[in-house]
Amino acid sequence: MTGEMSKSEVTRESYPAFFRLKDEIRRRYNVNVTVEPWDQYWGPYVLVDHKVKVWAGREFQPHGVRNPWMVEWRGDFKEVNSGKGVYQELDKIFSRKLR
Repeated sequence: MTGEMSKSEVTRESYPAFFRLKDEIRRRYNVNVTVEPWDQYWGPYVLVDHKVKVWAGREFQPHGVRNPWMVEWRGDFKEVNSGKGVYQELDKIFSRKLR
């Protein structure tokens, strides 16, 4: 077994934190946002505007979140401590008008 995840496994019920993040990013930035399958052990990732990926951080715990997210853009990773940190990174990316 490779640990690959299928799209059918990525549900709001299974990954509520990812879907809350997706909904808030869509609300704030009015861009296309999806939750995509990746790995059964690490979970899915949030794909923002086909350019930015938001991954669960190495200490992500669904109910006790600490250093929960990593933002990947153009091969660079930035670990952030909260949803607020994700929005700050997205603000920087989108303010560069590199859409």
